Amino acid sequence: MACIGGFNANEILPYLDYELIKANPKILCGYSDITALLNAVHAKTGLVTYHAPHLAAFGFLNEREYTEKYFSECMMSDNSIAVTPSETAQGYTTIQEGKCEGEIIGGNLCTLNLLQGTPYMPDIKNKVLFLEDDNIMGDYFVCEFDRNLQSLLQISGADTIKGIVFGRFDESCKMTEDVVKAIIKDKVSLDIPIVFGVDFGHVFPMVSFPIGGKVGLSANNSGIDIQITEH
Repeated sequence: MACIGGFNANEILPYLDYELIKANPKILCGYSDITALLNAVHAKTGLVTYHAPHLAAFGFLNEREYTEKYFSECMMSDNSIAVTPSETAQGYTTIQEGKCEGEIIGGNLCTLNLLQGTPYMPDIKNKVLFLEDDNIMGDYFVCEFDRNLQSLLQISGADTIKGIVFGRFDESCKMTEDVVKAIIKDKVSLDIPIVFGVDFGHVFPMVSFPIGGKVGLSANNSGIDIQITEH
């Protein structure tokens, strides 16, 4: 379990012994900059890793029971997990209707993009993307997120993505439903389910989810159903 995030986790990727990690599987969890480690280890070993709270994150009291519940279910049970909105989120939003099942790849978008063109980037073919980002760009956040998403959707295999789940953004990001819809309209021509405002990212409380695990996603104007089926 990572203690906290940072900026340079990708610097250590060439020095890890992935065969040793594969032969001795352990739970690896964290978020933010740890996205580089989570996706690299999954890409190099095939092991499931976990986008989940840092140790320090359990000190945040905002609906901590919600965070602890999903952490426990993801790490300590094999049962299917129904992802439902926290009181803070007040519901999730359908950006594009559809239904899919697939393997999860993702985490912090700008950190995931650091892996492009390296041996540590996971294959995104036929995957369901779970994406979030934090506001380190201030007033330029929407522009930065927009171009980072565009970059991800230009890599090989992006035309086979099965669905996209966006996390919940801090209010300072100004990522409203209308902004997200405008970004998606410009970039995604696929007939896939897209959901916005789910409880993960640089906000609390947060859901834990498996990188390399499987999810079923159904989204329409009458409701959203997210079931993590393998973790």
